[in-house]
Amino acid sequence: MLNITQDLLREIETKINELDDEYSHVRGKILTEADLKCSIFMKLHEIPILAEPEEIAEGGILASKIHSELSWFNEKYQLQIRPDITILDPSSLKVFPFSQISRDSPSKGFEFMGDAIIFELKFNRKSTGIDEHYFKNQIKDDFDKIERLNERIDREIQEGAEGKIFCYFIIFNRTNITCQEFDDFIAQYGENERYKFIYKSGNEPID
Repeated sequence: MLNITQDLLREIETKINELDDEYSHVRGKILTEADLKCSIFMKLHEIPILAEPEEIAEGGILASKIHSELSWFNEKYQLQIRPDITILDPSSLKVFPFSQISRDSPSKGFEFMGDAIIFELKFNRKSTGIDEHYFKNQIKDDFDKIERLNERIDREIQEGAEGKIFCYFIIFNRTNITCQEFDDFIAQYGENERYKFIYKSGNEPID
């Protein structure tokens, strides 16, 4: 069972802080956004409650809680939202055997409901840092996408469905350069009951 408690969120944030500390000492640890995703994926598995597999909804099969690139339905019920990492509740997961996959089954071969924690990750390696273009086309675009996902989930909850999500937007920046638009956005929208932005800077100097 996955319970999105403040204790669990603090444990997750502790692991992100540990990764930031490691990155500050080993600059070559994270070279790409894929490196960042793999590093966070491994850090999450260090949290005991997340590392243990559990039985899926219909039993008989064990499943992990932590997954990469799981597809979510957007507001048009198309599988076009794909957070970098999803932590889900295995007890709300259904995995369809090949013999049961039909035209009416999800094309991905599984479905899940219930509470979840998702991660949108960004690793900015530009010497210009987080400029206005990067902010609007990378960070703000991800934020708008997750807001639309929340709106869809709200509608389903009103219709009797269960489950909520909490999203971490995690941004690692090689430099400490940011634009005013990004700074203002973080000041206004940095955190609420549904999401939290975590910004880390490598403070790499620009020659």
